[in-house]
Amino acid sequence: MEFLFRALNAEQVVDIFLALLLEKKVLLISKYKALLTHASVALVSFLFPLCWKNAWIPILPKSMTDVLDAPFPFLIGVDPMILKEDVEIPNEVYRVDLDLGFISPRDAKPKLPSKEYKTLKQRLLRATEAIERPSSMLEMVEQAFNVVSFQEDKEEELDEEGRSKAFNEYEVRDAFLEFMTSIMAGYTKCLVSFLFSLSRTHRTRTRMCSWTRVTFSTSRSSGCRRSRRRTRR
Repeated sequence: MEFLFRALNAEQVVDIFLALLLEKKVLLISKYKALLTHASVALVSFLFPLCWKNAWIPILPKSMTDVLDAPFPFLIGVDPMILKEDVEIPNEVYRVDLDLGFISPRDAKPKLPSKEYKTLKQRLLRATEAIERPSSMLEMVEQAFNVVSFQEDKEEELDEEGRSKAFNEYEVRDAFLEFMTSIMAGYTKCLVSFLFSLSRTHRTRTRMCSWTRVTFSTSRSSGCRRSRRRTRR
């Protein structure tokens, strides 16, 4: 997760997070394959308690570039060298360059609860303010057994309240979880009203079907009686 915030700032991460919530097409671009994996896994984890049920390809093979034209949402990571080989990217795709640290295009943000959105940004900024960008540590992402701490040679800095300014993964996860639980609070009321309207529609259709059956059976029986009378005569 830390590598994601070393590549992008907090506001950019929130933009991608909202794009995934709205089931947009997101394309992560980086020459570091490990960074693509770290970033995609972290972004999907932010959606909890929701799950990403659409296409998810952390590293796109060269033979599957046609997937970028798919009509469904996706989260795909790709090497920039593959995109140089006459690969057209649709305009609706969010292109996230992790190496250069920019997003294109950046659409207008959806309307969100201002209080919850502001709290999320503030907590992310506080948890990642110690990270320097651009970070030379991104070159270490490919080292599978790197155990060197990023803060090894630095003394732990504290803010005015005595809290550490180092990257706090738990603070980041808690910030997204708090945001999701806040915007989803009271969803059962909407669900109950929806089910009520659905059941009412179902009852109406059932009554119409019953009335149609009664009418049809009545007309059929009367027709049979007439035919019997004619036969007797």
